[in-house]
Amino acid sequence: MLAQRATRALRSPLAKPPLPRPTLASRSLATVPRPARLFQVPWKAVGLLGGAAIAYAAWQVQPEWVPMQQLLYADAPVPVGIYKDPTTSTPFPSRLTSPDGTQLRLVGTGVRTVSFLNIKVYAVGFYVSETELQWAKDGKIAGWEGFTPERLIPPFGIPPGEPDRPKGELLIESLLEKADAAIVIIALRNTSLPHLRDGFTRAITARMQIPRVSNEFTDNMSERTGAALVEFKSFFPSKTLQKGLPLEVYYSARDRTTLFQIRNEQSRRPEVLGTLREPLLSRELIVSYFSDTAAPSRELVTSSAMGFSGEARGEPGDRDVGNDASRPAETKGIHLHHLCLRIKDPKVTLPFFREVLGMRTLFTYNAGSFSIYYMYHGDEENDETEKVWADFPNQKGLVELIHRHGSENEDFSYASGHHPTEPALSGFGHLGLVVDDVPALVQRAKKYGCKIIKEQGVSSAETVGWPNGTPQPIQAYNELYSNMAMIESPDGYWLECVPRVLEKH
Repeated sequence: MLAQRATRALRSPLAKPPLPRPTLASRSLATVPRPARLFQVPWKAVGLLGGAAIAYAAWQVQPEWVPMQQLLYADAPVPVGIYKDPTTSTPFPSRLTSPDGTQLRLVGTGVRTVSFLNIKVYAVGFYVSETELQWAKDGKIAGWEGFTPERLIPPFGIPPGEPDRPKGELLIESLLEKADAAIVIIALRNTSLPHLRDGFTRAITARMQIPRVSNEFTDNMSERTGAALVEFKSFFPSKTLQKGLPLEVYYSARDRTTLFQIRNEQSRRPEVLGTLREPLLSRELIVSYFSDTAAPSRELVTSSAMGFSGEARGEPGDRDVGNDASRPAETKGIHLHHLCLRIKDPKVTLPFFREVLGMRTLFTYNAGSFSIYYMYHGDEENDETEKVWADFPNQKGLVELIHRHGSENEDFSYASGHHPTEPALSGFGHLGLVVDDVPALVQRAKKYGCKIIKEQGVSSAETVGWPNGTPQPIQAYNELYSNMAMIESPDGYWLECVPRVLEKH
C-alpha cells in the first residue's frame, strides 16, 4: 500500500502552468546549494593509446563529449584509454572523474535497443569507483567472494555445489553499499530528454513494485519518495540530447544520491539537471540496469560481468586474462596443431632446429617435387617418436618445414614475412619458444651464424618495430619485452625466446 501511494505520485500530472525551466540554483532538492565547484569540474582529458588507428576510429565516431588530445608517448604520464563498445563502436573513456572528484573505472558497456523496431537508441557504460571496484574483485565486499560472471548474468548458470551467495541485482545492491557508480548514456540518435526521463520513471516504478524493495518503505519514506519522484520529473527540460552527447548519472554511496548532468552543445561543459536525494530511489535506479528480469541492456550486464572478472576495458597496462566461457560447444577440441614454414636448404635449416632449438625430427616425407619435415620437442632420454607419431592428430606445437627441391640455389630466398625497411608493416611475426636459459641459446645461435635481432635486456623502438613518429608502447610493456630475446633462423624467420620465469612488471 505504501509503495502504491508512492507510485501514484509518479503518475500524477505536474501542476499548471508548467514549471519554468530549472536553473542551476533550483535543480537540486537540497535546501542549501552545493558549492559551485561541484558542478564545474570537467572530466579529465582523455588521451589515446595505440596509435593513429585508434585516434582515427574515435574521430570517425565523433564523440564530442570526449576531448581529443595529441598522441602520448612512452615517457608521458599514463593516459586515459578509450574502450569501444563492441556492438555500436561507441568510444567510452576507461576512467572518469565524478563531479565530486571520485575516480571511476569503466566496467562494462552495452546498447539499449527498441526491440519491436530493432532501433539502437543509446550506448551505455557502467563505471565503479576505483578502490571499491578492486575490493569487489578481491572479494572484500559482502557477497563478492569468489565472483564468477555466471553470478551476474541470468539465468545464473552456477555449477552445483557452489556456495549460496548473492547473485544478479542483489550483488549490485551490495556493491552500492560501498561503491560510487555512474551510468553514462550516449545518444546514438537525437533523443529527447523527456523520453529518457520516462524511461527512468518506468524503471523506478517497476523496482518499487518488487516486494523485496517495497518492504523497505515506511509511512514517512512513502511521502518523501512521492515528493522526490514528482521533483525528479522536473529535472528534464523539453530539449533534445544530440547524437554523440552523453547523459551522465552519478551515484554517491556516501550521500545515497544520484546526480544527473548533460553537456553544453557548444562548450561541452557539464550542465547539472538535478540531484535525486531519496536514497532508495537513487539506489534502485542504478540497480535497474542489472535487473534479473527487465534489464534495459543485456549486453551491459554481460559486459560488466566480464569486466568484474578482469576483462580489459582499454586502460593502458590492462592485462586481459582470457576466458573461454563464450566458446561455442561445437568448437571444443579444436587446438593449434602445427605451424608451417618454407625452407631453402634442409642441410642448413634442420641442424639449426636440432642444435640451437633442441627440436627432433618426428617424420619426413618425400612428395617428389618437395619434401616435408615435422619437428617437435621430444625427450632425449626416452625415445617417444613412435608414440608421438601414433598420436599425431593430438599433438601441439609442431613445426612443419617444406623444402621444394632445387631451392638450394644461392641466389634464391623465401619472403620471411618481414618488411625489409618498415618492420611494422611485416605480416608474419615470429615463433615463440619458452627457454630455460635465454643468454645460452643466444650464444648458440651466434656460433651458428644466426642474426640476433634483439638481445635479452634490450627494448627499443627499433627492436619492437614501431615506425618513427608513432606512439611507443607503455613502459610496463617495454620492461616485459626486455626479458625476451629475438633471433633469426637461417631462412629469415624470427624466433622469440621467452624465459620460463618472467620478471614481473
